[in-house]
Amino acid sequence: MRNTTRKPPEMPYRYPDGLIEQLCTAVFKSDQGSPLARLLCSTILRELSPRPHVTAPPFVSPVDPKQLSFILPLLTTQGIKFGNIESHIPQIITWITQVASEADLSLCSLSWLAQVYTQTPELLSPDQYRAVSQQMAEWLRTANTNSAHNPFAGRALFSGSKQVLPVKEVDGTVARDFFTVLTVGQFFSNDQLLNIQSFSMLRQWLRHGSQLQPQRSSFSRQASHSHSPSPSVDLKHSGEVDLGGGSGDGERLSPAVLSVLISRKSYQLKDKAIEYCVRIIDQCERKAAKSFDDELLQASLYEAVLTLDQLCSLDRSLVPRHFPTVKKLFSRMSGDYGSYLARILIAVLQFVLNHGEDVVYDAQPVCTALFSTVVSARYADPSVSFDIMRFCLANASKLRCSTRAFSRFFPNLFKIFAWAPRTYLMDFAELLPYLINADTALEVLHSLCDLPCLSAALEAHNRVNVVDKRVADFGQQSGIGVQSVAAIQQQQNKPLFWFIMRTEGGHGDTIDRLGLLHSLLEDLSSHPRVQYCADATPVLVKLFFKTVLAQGDYSVITRVLPLTMERLGLLYGIPLFQRQLRRIIADELLLMFKTFPSLIVDHASDITEFTASLRNMSDGKEHYFVHLIWIVGEYTASQYDSRCTTELLVKYHESLECVAYELSQMLQLAGASKQQGANATRLMSVLMTALAKVASRCQDLIPRVLLCLTKIVKQHEESQVDRASRQVMLARASELVNILKMPSLAATILSAMSEDFDTARNQSLEKDREMAVVLQATCSLLQQ
Repeated sequence: MRNTTRKPPEMPYRYPDGLIEQLCTAVFKSDQGSPLARLLCSTILRELSPRPHVTAPPFVSPVDPKQLSFILPLLTTQGIKFGNIESHIPQIITWITQVASEADLSLCSLSWLAQVYTQTPELLSPDQYRAVSQQMAEWLRTANTNSAHNPFAGRALFSGSKQVLPVKEVDGTVARDFFTVLTVGQFFSNDQLLNIQSFSMLRQWLRHGSQLQPQRSSFSRQASHSHSPSPSVDLKHSGEVDLGGGSGDGERLSPAVLSVLISRKSYQLKDKAIEYCVRIIDQCERKAAKSFDDELLQASLYEAVLTLDQLCSLDRSLVPRHFPTVKKLFSRMSGDYGSYLARILIAVLQFVLNHGEDVVYDAQPVCTALFSTVVSARYADPSVSFDIMRFCLANASKLRCSTRAFSRFFPNLFKIFAWAPRTYLMDFAELLPYLINADTALEVLHSLCDLPCLSAALEAHNRVNVVDKRVADFGQQSGIGVQSVAAIQQQQNKPLFWFIMRTEGGHGDTIDRLGLLHSLLEDLSSHPRVQYCADATPVLVKLFFKTVLAQGDYSVITRVLPLTMERLGLLYGIPLFQRQLRRIIADELLLMFKTFPSLIVDHASDITEFTASLRNMSDGKEHYFVHLIWIVGEYTASQYDSRCTTELLVKYHESLECVAYELSQMLQLAGASKQQGANATRLMSVLMTALAKVASRCQDLIPRVLLCLTKIVKQHEESQVDRASRQVMLARASELVNILKMPSLAATILSAMSEDFDTARNQSLEKDREMAVVLQATCSLLQQ
């Protein structure tokens, strides 16, 4: 099988000689042991499969249906290569389509054929598909409407006439229409079980049947030459039967004529399937008399709507006739969507997305019901959240292009991730690019940075409103989050929690009192759910920047840059999470400027304001600060943007010069920690290089930069910085001073690199080789 075939198991030991043969004998021969022992042998063989020497012999009449339950699953596990499935299909189809076949054989064969056909539809020829479809149509419409007799009742107790009881609807009333999966009886006959089995496989059967090509297989060609009126169940002769029910001249039919015959027979199945689905939708208007039938209603209605969707996809002319049925189903749903109605709503939205344009129907009301009402109430329900995420991934393109579901309700979708981050990390990594556009990019980034805070808020909300009682009880026993639970119930804090748990986007990117909200939820920072969310969030943030840069929208990037400066100091209080996120933002800053160097001109005010204060280097923001200083020295060049005028260079120089003097003064103070000293030394080296680069592009600034570098050298000859760091810093300053003393040479050495990464790397390596030669020559000239 294509999807079910497994690789042979790699065992560290050898099987005893003759073990496989003995297991095969027990499975394939009906007189070998009890049914339980044969079932055990079949299970062992399936675990050892696929194996080349496990081959089922031809079925010999009479065939016990119980024997098929041991053999057919083994054939499925063996797959096409070893299971020889193709040779058994003609006999299986004979048992399904032949009226004289036992019902148990038909039921077992139909179940197995459904599994095989779902995985490998190419194994069936068009005439075989047509024959099975015709039989399924008959089972769907002509099943008995009376309950079967009790098969367990003894003859001695019930020797009188047996009373025939009609089947009932789910509400207990007598059924007045044909039998369906929602028809209730005390016991079911074989034709009723075949009716249920046919409906359960109907959607997949129709979907794969639509892709079937009108071509003949080897065993169907054999069937076309047969004139035998009644085939034998022996596998050797089963290939000689005309399984399609034709006249035996199918070999001479052209593909066009054969396609017409298939469509006519398939139409009979489609017609019966539509009647069946519409009847199930009508039956679901009844209230179940027994509570355990609610799940049956949900599963049947869900399958009926999706099957109707499949039928309309196969024949678009059916849409105007049956769209009102689905629309009526949506209209009668109440606003309180439980787990039962939530899943049905997903099927309704799937139908509307696929066929709404054909009848000019707006899908937004259904989207609002699902992504607003259902997600808000059921984000903690594992089954509902799983179905919603699977639906979103399967229809991401349609939802983005045809509706405003993602752009409007993405804050609600993030609740699913915040509640179960380990479960849905990969799903959201796939879905996130569809949530980002020019209108939502900023708010999405804010929401991503606030995901651990959202997780803590949802946990506190669960404690108060008991969305998940089991989780709430655990939280109360652990004693974590007492402060948060008290804070969420205070009236003055309601707006803060309303914002972080908002349903829709577009109400503002963030709030001014975000730091206060973080402090209110601080005691939940050690909760396992919040910790998992904090561990997973950096992955999504990195993916956000990758998506935004790949989209290449400069208008988005130019708004994201100030946001990165803002969010560095507004992160939920988990130290590891803060360090990881700040490091990612700092690294992505380099990529943003590498992709869009014009940011250095358009955001000159924001950059100079941020770099003007060394306070922006504290609290873990040193990487971002150092990267920004390096960017100023690297990209303030006319080769990147012609707007890099002398005035702009002077502006950046003045800002960097003030920072250099302030940093130099700080380094002379005693008592600085080793880590702070290392960061400050690194920043000073980058600062001096940036100043030299700016001066090399505006020679009027060279005297001021030389004076600044000379002062720094003198100040740190006796500073409190450790010796190794001081030597590195003084060596860098001396090199830059010597380079700037020759302006024409400085412009060449300190010029900006090419925007191409590979070219830039090669250029950098070449400059490093030339730097030593140039500096040696410069030093020699200066000494002379």
